[in-house]
Amino acid sequence: MTAHANVSCPEEVTTNMTYEKYHWRDGVYFRRSQVDEGTVEIEIPDFDDPKKVNTLFIPPSEWASIVAAVCCEGGNAERYREALALHMRPVE
Repeated sequence: MTAHANVSCPEEVTTNMTYEKYHWRDGVYFRRSQVDEGTVEIEIPDFDDPKKVNTLFIPPSEWASIVAAVCCEGGNAERYREALALHMRPVE
């Protein structure tokens, strides 16, 4: 897990075609990484310094595990494979 500081907090959802940021709430944003395909970036403001933001990078296999683990049918190998396949499916 990597964290970066000294990055401006985004004021609103920004769109860059494929890499739209999803604003969840309280300045927390999710998006697909522009650098590492399939990696999910989560931007979390530093509440002690609003000019800084911490960024977490979650690899695709770990993101699929998270999604599978919290689905209503419970996490198992089948849910994991489905989550990973959906997450990595190319845009048509």
